Amino acid sequence: MQDFKTLEGATAIFQSLNALGQENNIFLLRRDTQHEISGNAMAAGAAAGMAAVVGIGFARGKDTSSTATVLDDGADSLLVNATESGMYFIALKRTSGITLAGFTSVDKMELVPNQCQFVSYAQMNKFVVKNFSFIQKKIQKVYITYDNDMTMFLIGRTVEKELPYHEANFAKFVAKFKK
Repeated sequence: MQDFKTLEGATAIFQSLNALGQENNIFLLRRDTQHEISGNAMAAGAAAGMAAVVGIGFARGKDTSSTATVLDDGADSLLVNATESGMYFIALKRTSGITLAGFTSVDKMELVPNQCQFVSYAQMNKFVVKNFSFIQKKIQKVYITYDNDMTMFLIGRTVEKELPYHEANFAKFVAKFKK
């Protein structure tokens, strides 16, 4: 299994998928399960994915004609490479164990084979990056809305202890998109 726990390993994975740009910013985003639980009734059918646009996100939207998604099989997170022209997403799935407070340990995640998707910034209408709550500032909500009104509901922790490159790279992403 390919190792995404080091920056060199993660970069090699994106390179093997031809998913590198001139500028690369690699970090981890997780499914916002709290949003899915508190969301509207459409969550049951479409909360797990961006089948129409991205094919690998955790999303809901007005277009419910296609609710099947490659993440319906239980992917928990996305390894992200934010480049100068858009974002590459690779699905990650929990291999074993339980989740604590909604978070699976990175050590218990593996890449989902052949699950890489690129979405250009031109396809993204809106980015929302903000504190998870007024108390919890170590977790950021990341909501990305696309042209077809689909929205990916994700969260990112400011620190991922098992990913030494995550903290600095996620901070760059947050600085770019947080309002």
